[in-house]
Amino acid sequence: EVIWAFEFGTYTRKRFVNSHTTFLIYKCGKPDFNWQSVAETSQRMRVHDDRADWRGRTPGTIWHEARIPGNSNEREHTHKAKGRSIIPRSICERFIRACTHLDDLVFDPFMGSGTMAMSAKQEGRRYLGYDISEQYVNEVRSLYNDTTNSD
Repeated sequence: EVIWAFEFGTYTRKRFVNSHTTFLIYKCGKPDFNWQSVAETSQRMRVHDDRADWRGRTPGTIWHEARIPGNSNEREHTHKAKGRSIIPRSICERFIRACTHLDDLVFDPFMGSGTMAMSAKQEGRRYLGYDISEQYVNEVRSLYNDTTNSD
């Protein structure tokens, strides 16, 4: 389980603002984790402590990263419907690098805008995407010109 925390959420004055999304990652097969591909600079590294591991530190389970604004260029690769939440590519790529190897299969059961599928393809992984909306699936297929790897 990883929590993506961001600065702003839905505007409301009736309750606390939802400013996070929870990801559940499941892995079939060999249970390895490539922490070095996503290592972060540790506090010891920042203060030049001799005890610091030169490879960095394993990331925690709470990731702070900005949401993608409605006018961002990163939204250009997605369908044009308003109101759809888009996960930043950097988060998808981080999951893929840490949890898979080249040519592994990445399955996204809530494909939506196809960011995970695009990231998997860019990282040299195979992907299978599913969404309840046939329209979303068709839009993602047309964006990537790929009808053989997504469902």
